[in-house]
Amino acid sequence: MTMRRSATILLLLLALAPLSACESAKDKAARHLQSALELVQKGDPDRAVVEFRNVFQLDPNNRDARMAYAALMQDRGNLPEAYAQYQRVIDLTPGDQEALRAAARLAAEIGRWPDAGKFADMELALSPGDPEMMAIRAGVDYATAFSAADTDGQAKAAATAQTLIAKLPDTLLLRRVVINNLMQTADYPAALAAIDAALVRFPKEKGLYQARVTVLAAQKDDAGVEAQLQKLVELFPDDPSMGAALLRWYITKNQIDQAEAFLRKTAQTGDLTARLNLVNFLRQFRSVDAALAEIDSILAVMPASSAPATAAPTSSAPTGSDQTATPDKTPDQTPDQTTAAPGITPEIVRALRASILFDQGQRDEAITAMQDIVKGAPASDQMRQIKVMLARMMFTVGNSVQARARVEEVLAEDDGQVEALKLKAAWLIDDDKTDDAVALLRKVLDASPRDAQAMTLLAQAYERAGNHDLTADMLSQAVIASGKAPAETMRYANFLMADAKYLPAESLLIDALRLDQSNVALLGSLGRLYVLMKDWPRATGVADRLDDIATPDATQASQSLRPAILAGTEKVDAAIDYLKGLAEGKDAGLDAKVMLIRAYLANGETDKARALSDDLLAKSPEDGTVRFIAATVQAALGDSAGAETVYRDLLKQDPKRGTVWLALARQLVQDGKPKDAEAAIDEALTALPDAGDLLLMKAGFLEQQQDPEAAITIYQKLYAADSSNQILANNLASMLSSYRHDPASLDQAYTIARRLRGTTNPAFADTYGWISQQRGNAQEALPYLETAAKGLPKDPMVQFHLAEVYKALNRAEDARAQYAKVLDLVPADDARDFVIVARKAAG
Repeated sequence: MTMRRSATILLLLLALAPLSACESAKDKAARHLQSALELVQKGDPDRAVVEFRNVFQLDPNNRDARMAYAALMQDRGNLPEAYAQYQRVIDLTPGDQEALRAAARLAAEIGRWPDAGKFADMELALSPGDPEMMAIRAGVDYATAFSAADTDGQAKAAATAQTLIAKLPDTLLLRRVVINNLMQTADYPAALAAIDAALVRFPKEKGLYQARVTVLAAQKDDAGVEAQLQKLVELFPDDPSMGAALLRWYITKNQIDQAEAFLRKTAQTGDLTARLNLVNFLRQFRSVDAALAEIDSILAVMPASSAPATAAPTSSAPTGSDQTATPDKTPDQTPDQTTAAPGITPEIVRALRASILFDQGQRDEAITAMQDIVKGAPASDQMRQIKVMLARMMFTVGNSVQARARVEEVLAEDDGQVEALKLKAAWLIDDDKTDDAVALLRKVLDASPRDAQAMTLLAQAYERAGNHDLTADMLSQAVIASGKAPAETMRYANFLMADAKYLPAESLLIDALRLDQSNVALLGSLGRLYVLMKDWPRATGVADRLDDIATPDATQASQSLRPAILAGTEKVDAAIDYLKGLAEGKDAGLDAKVMLIRAYLANGETDKARALSDDLLAKSPEDGTVRFIAATVQAALGDSAGAETVYRDLLKQDPKRGTVWLALARQLVQDGKPKDAEAAIDEALTALPDAGDLLLMKAGFLEQQQDPEAAITIYQKLYAADSSNQILANNLASMLSSYRHDPASLDQAYTIARRLRGTTNPAFADTYGWISQQRGNAQEALPYLETAAKGLPKDPMVQFHLAEVYKALNRAEDARAQYAKVLDLVPADDARDFVIVARKAAG
């Protein structure tokens, strides 16, 4: 904690010292605030947090408590929570300069640039020429220009930042702007010089060291990158992302022996994470047998069981591949001595063995082994960790009831167990209980501020709740906390790509690839980004790089990328020639031939599609997959009766072919036989009662037959099985808001549809807009429903929704015209409720 904050807290303590014996709510709040501040001074932040929350329950608008709590959250690394508190103070008192400065500073730190600019401008209006706010303004200008690919704007903002550094040499933001601009312009020598100058002022700033790694990687200075990553591990021994980055570097350079040597050296310290990471590494890059042998070597020199571990790690995972932990550090030890290190017990090692068996498909054996470990064991940190691992296994195999029970058992013993909290939060998100999930995840980040998984879960909670900005914040922070790990990087890049923020996404992916140059998933994401950007030369470069890697997954990624490039450049013939080359290769599989058939059909080359299909069928006349492909070609060429015959024959042989049932039903609909199609789906559901695609089609039939309640029942079932599916969420929310009128259904519809806030998809916009209208927010609903009506001009219900909003906004003429559009789209005998309303309104 800084001296300034300590002084502020001492002054507040003095001011709050005298308390009345007869306490009002504000008096009680003041007493809790005094207690909170005293606990902060004593170095007991966990209990202080409880006292602050007591204050907010009694006196929600207590400005001093909000500011002190924000400072505490900032010190503990929970920046989103700190930022939310400063925002609350500004909402209460817009001219609060201390809060404005803190909010502007923090918004810039977490990358919320529009807010940073807003708060900086508000403060500059009160204190013109304030150097710190001008520095933040320069950062905002640079970030805005970067997102817009405005190189002149970037250069101008960087020049302003360079000038301000002379006045504010200890402002890290200014140095970041200058460094980033030099990196973007590929002036790597100047960037290194700027980084080194910044490190003189900020010798413990991880981001600067990571930027140095990025620059060295861009210069292809492999020795420099390795040395810098090793230095990061030495400088920040308590940050596992540093070691993970070095390990990824060794692996991407195919230096497997060096990677193993690094892990073995780290494991000699007695660090549980390191020892378990070594086991995971051996499993992935050596063999499962090598990993199990390493586990057996640990167990061989350990007693059969151990006393409860009080210093055990608080983190766990369902399998070894995801294993992370927060171990106690011990002095250097020999490998044999590690078995006696704090936190390493036979139970946790046996649990790791079980997790490997689980990953290898021996699930029942693994779960039984885990149950044997925890059965009758006394409560301990380590047993709680193992119980969470067991809960994850149970959930994976579909035993969610027992999984949740295990987690609740753990939290009853220790309500701060990090992995149990994260697992429960994930379930709460699935249940749309996002507020509860956010509360749990904030608790996790209070205890573990750099937990990238918790940040990712928090992003999912915010996304589910429709808070786009906070989602972006958390995804961005997860990238930083993970050391630019591939999974977190791609998750944030995909988010940016969905927002059409292509250049920031590109920068993100390239930075990660500099540390992991052969990562196929990262390269695939970059290739897809270049296709979206229509940057065909660079997309081709990515495909070439994937071909150079030449692993099966790299080859598959390249083969999916190249046709998109050729199609994008309107080289249709070249695209077909490419697919033909794949299909005729000596190692060509069925997938390559199917892609070629589809390309022929899409290009109108039906004779070639038929010839290839016939050739496949002649070579494998009894192969069900080949027969199905041939039938789809028959259907595409107009022989629907022949296709139907093949589909039904295949289903007689195996009624559990869900894809064939769908093809048959769709063919029957296309042939004008909707009743036969529904009968086929009903028959299919007797064989596959839980098949999501079949149930979805059944729900569609029920809606068309004006049986919305039966359709809603199906959508509820599907949504319960997968609440993350945005299409299911939209359909269920739409049905609830369109066909039910009770408050509970509308509330459920809104809870489900919150994630659609800000959408431009016409169907999604209709759902969210109509729910907003029914909740009395016609002004909010208007742009959504106008978007929907424009995008779905032939849907009478969508047009009706817009008419209703016009009516609510007293736009009578627009409403009448819109009701008339509804009637133009429906038959005269349509008896649906909304049509009856439209007739009366247009009347």
